[in-house]
Parts: sequence; C-alpha cells; structure tokens
Amino acid sequence: MIKKITILALAVTLLLGSFMPVFANVNTEEESTPTGIPVSGLQEEIDAFMEEHLGTTAPGAAIVVFHNGEIIFSGFYGYADLENGRRVDESTVFEFGSTGKLLTYVSVMQLVEQGLLDLDAPMSNYLPADFYSQLRHTEPFTMRDLLNHSAGFSQNMLNNFVLTSPDDLTVPELTLEEALLSINPRQIFSPGTGSAYSNFGIGLAGLAVEYVSGQPLYQYQWEYILNPVGMTNSALLPDWRDNSQILANKAQGYVPIGNHDFTNVGWFNGLIYPAGNINGTMEDLALFAMELMADDTVLFESNPTLDLMLSPSYSENGNMIGTYHGFIRSYAGGRLALGHGGNTAGFTTDLVMMPEENFGFVVSVNGSQEQLIIDGLFDLLMDDLSQVAQPVPRYDRLPSAEVVVGSYVTLGRTVDNFLEFVDYLNMISVEFVDENTILVSKTGGEAIFTQVEPYVFELTEVISATQPSWRIMNRIEFRVEDGAATHALVGGWDFTALPSGRTLPILFGSLGVVIASVLFLLITPIVLVVKAIRKKKRDEMVSNKDFARWQLATTLAGLAIILNNVIGAVRFLANQWEMLVSGINEHFILNYIFAIAILIFSLLALLSLKKGNVKLKSKLTFGVSTVLILLFIVVLINWNFFVLY
Repeated sequence: MIKKITILALAVTLLLGSFMPVFANVNTEEESTPTGIPVSGLQEEIDAFMEEHLGTTAPGAAIVVFHNGEIIFSGFYGYADLENGRRVDESTVFEFGSTGKLLTYVSVMQLVEQGLLDLDAPMSNYLPADFYSQLRHTEPFTMRDLLNHSAGFSQNMLNNFVLTSPDDLTVPELTLEEALLSINPRQIFSPGTGSAYSNFGIGLAGLAVEYVSGQPLYQYQWEYILNPVGMTNSALLPDWRDNSQILANKAQGYVPIGNHDFTNVGWFNGLIYPAGNINGTMEDLALFAMELMADDTVLFESNPTLDLMLSPSYSENGNMIGTYHGFIRSYAGGRLALGHGGNTAGFTTDLVMMPEENFGFVVSVNGSQEQLIIDGLFDLLMDDLSQVAQPVPRYDRLPSAEVVVGSYVTLGRTVDNFLEFVDYLNMISVEFVDENTILVSKTGGEAIFTQVEPYVFELTEVISATQPSWRIMNRIEFRVEDGAATHALVGGWDFTALPSGRTLPILFGSLGVVIASVLFLLITPIVLVVKAIRKKKRDEMVSNKDFARWQLATTLAGLAIILNNVIGAVRFLANQWEMLVSGINEHFILNYIFAIAILIFSLLALLSLKKGNVKLKSKLTFGVSTVLILLFIVVLINWNFFVLY
C-alpha cells in the first residue's frame, strides 16, 4: 500500500511539474536573500519586478540566483530574438562582455598559486621579449598593476572589436599579440599611482598566461576553468570556433530607440578576447560564480588562494587601494559585495556575489548599456541603495567642500587619437552645496555626497541613476595639493582635474568655434552663389572676378572639410562599436587635402585683392569665413583629427 501511495505521489508530482512555467526553477527551502525575501517568494518578487521593467531598455533577460552552492532561482523573460519571435530560455546564450575578465583574473591567480607568476615581478618576465619591446611604456609595471588597472596605459578604442551577424561571422584572423599591438596605447601615468580601467591591460595579463602556461589562453581556460566548472554552453574566441554549437541559441543584441522599440545591432566580437569576449548561458556563469565561493573550489588547489583573490589588491607600496585582484566592490550596506559588470554593443551582464553570505546572482539582458534592471535587482536581492545609511562626519572640523568643486576627467583618458573628446563628454562635475556637501553628476546621474573625513565624501542621496551605477561610485576621495584638488578617486577609479589645454574655457571655446564655423560656412556659399546669380541676371559686372572666384573656392573647401568630418562622425555614431582603422584614415587624409586647398585658395584670394575693386562688405565676409575655417582646422589638429593610423 505504501509503495502504491509513493508511486501515485511521484506520478502526481511529475504531472504537476509538467505544467510549471518554463521560465522559472525555484528551490523551495526557506532560505532568504540578504534583503529578507524568502526563497519561496523569489519568483513572485522577481516576476513582478521584471514585468515592470522589461521591454523598456531590453527585450529579454535571464536571471540566476544562488546560495550556499546551489541555484535557488532561474528566471527567463522576454525575447532573445525579436525578428523571429524566439523567447529567452535556459539555453539562451548571452554576451558576458567585461564580466568575462573574471576568467582571466582566475587564470592569473592559478599561476600565482603554482609559483609560476609573481604579482609584483616586472611584466618583462612574463611577456615575449620581442613583444614587450614594442610596448609604448617608459616605466616597468607588474601583474598587480594590470589587475588593479594601474599600469598607466591610456585608452584606445580603435581596433578593439568588430560586429557580426548570423549571416556574416567574419572576424579578423589575429593572434592575441597582433591584436594587442594593433592598439598599443601609450603609458601616460606612473604604474601604481592611480587606477584607470584598461581593456588593453587585461589583454596583457591574458597574454602573460599564454606565455607562462605554454598554451593559448582559450585552451588554458577550457582545461582549467570551463571544463572543471561545467561551463559547456560557453565559448571564448571571437569566431566561436572553440564551441560554435552555441550559436544556434545565441540571443540577438539590441539598442532601445524609444517607445518600447529596439534596433538590432549585431554580435560583439572583442579582438582582445581576454578582456571580455566570452559568450554563454546564465546558468554557466552562475556555476562559475558559485565556485568562487565554494568551500572546496575546483578553481584552485587550496582555498587560501581564493581567499587571497577576494581580498584587496593594494599597490606594492600600500598607498593605493586597488581592486580585489580584478573584482570590483559594490555598496551593500557595509557588507562585502564583489563582482564585475560587462557591456557590449547589444548586451549588458553582471555578476555579483556576497562571499560572507555565500549568496549572489547573475543577470544578462540583450539591451545596450542597461543599468536600471541591473541596479534594481541588486536593490531587490542584496541591498536597497535608496535606503543608504546617512554618512556621519568622523571629525569635529572639516575643510570646506568648496576646495573640491570643479570638473574631472578619467586618468586613463585617450590621448593619441580623435576619440579623445569622448572622455570629456563623460567628465565628473562637482558642485558646492554647503561646507560639507557636494553634488556630483556624470553622464545622466546625480547624487549628493557628504564629507566624512578631510576631502573624503560618502554617498548620501541618489537623485538620478540612469548612469553611472552609484553603488560602485559610493565614495570619493580627493587629493588636494597647494589648496587645489588635483585628483578624485571615485569608486576605485582615478579622475584628474582638467589638464592644461583641456580646461573648460578651451573646451567650450572649441565647441563654440565648431558651431560658429558650421553655421557660417553652411550659409556663406549659398549667399555667394545667390549674389552671383543676381548680378548675372542684372548684367552687373563682377568688379574683381579673381577675388570672387577664390573667395568662393575657399569657402567651399572650408565647407568640404566640415562635411568630411560630419560624415565621419555620423559613420562613427552609426556603428560606434566597430571602429577599425581602415574606415577612419580616409577622412583624415581628406582633412589634409582640404586644409592644403584652403590655404592655397585663401592665399590666392588675398593676392587678388591687389587688383582692387572689392567692397568692404566682401572683404569682411571673406575675412570672417577664412578666420573661422582656420580656427576650425586648429580645433581639428588639437583634437587629433589629422592623425593618421
């Protein structure tokens, strides 16, 4: 009888199970999240959250929550492929973006554990000599510097990646060395003195793993990370040849274009793949995350190595707080939360874990630069940032906050190519509120900070949080020298006061020149042509034909150089995730041609003035337009629009 009842109960369980929603898998043990949500309530809470947010910034998402080494919730929402009506499920493959850097960090620490790498030895020990000699650096740097993003290299977004589609998977066939040297930015600050996010630096760390281990990085990671962890639904290489079968389940990447609509932007392929080119399912990523908190992890021979990895990686002299050996710390109500986010052209991913609670979650959405869902899930599951504790000053007397007011740009800014201006569009602005309070704004986000120590401010209130994520940027430390703030350490990343030549008057002056030149030179050719036509209809003689001819030629050449750069900018904005040098040089070559033509035409116009018979109004028009054209060229030179690659 008991046996029959058992069989009947099993049958009923299987029958009911067949009607469970495909989008969720819940472990019903009464555990709870750090925010107090019982496991049995996760589906209701997360479903309600996703119903409110999904479809505005991304069409689809996958979420996996884990605790004590077990997956306690898996949720799959929306569409992986809008064009074909394919929904997100447990097999859907997403782009991890920079979250994949964690695999490179683990690879490094595995070799550190084996004694094959020393975090504080010069990287010349671990990179091929002929390759190392070609790097544009003046000071030695270490693996610790690379993990802390403090090796001193500037940014260079050119030649980093390409976009493909299911119909065209063509990716440049480059070795990791070739990909790195095609970028090869210049070292612009002393290693260990600051931190500036660097894909190039993590690429160097990956190359060091190749050189030390004696095998390609992707083979090393399959052997020592993916296979041991069980990440069978993932791929590492830009062309997916290490696991091409996952392509059948890969989601499409989208950019929101308003009113719950999206445009397909294709698939991202990072040529420096150690910096974040992995594709995979969220359950694969969750398996990896759980091993980072396991009591007997398969990633290392002993847990002390894991403990070391999840500790602060200070600079060798102890003066600079770095990352947690590559992991980034987030605000979690005073508790330790570590992880790493990732963005590609059409995907946003995050891995967050709280080692002390052995709790975490992974999430990926097929929407570009999506932060609302990511931050909202953190609030829901780990800690509500809106309930941040009010910081309390720890000193009786503190210096005036007015000292730190100003604009700051990333320490590792682009310096050698035309994309330098992008960093100045993403400056941090600090405004004075009162003696101990500042308003900080950056790319659409604003927050209030309170001074708790001399020139150290902590997050008080989030005003808007479209970008950036304030849970990472929750503390700002200013460096003040001779009564002026020179640096701002924001959430672990260094910003500096604007350098000479890039002060606000110069920035706004450059913008003013561009606007004035564009408006004036769009109108002037029309005016000159209309004027010539009217004179012809009236049978009026042009008093100085040579001057009129060269004036028009100068103006048209000025208009041409403006249009050339406008077209280049439109091409960039239309495909900003795929900027190969081959598509840029043609515009800069034309800049040289048009600039030379402008100089020749304007000189001929000046010489023709000797013939006289030119009205003052025409002279003034020519003078103003020529000056604006020349100032426009100066701005282009100043912002590297004449640099050939």
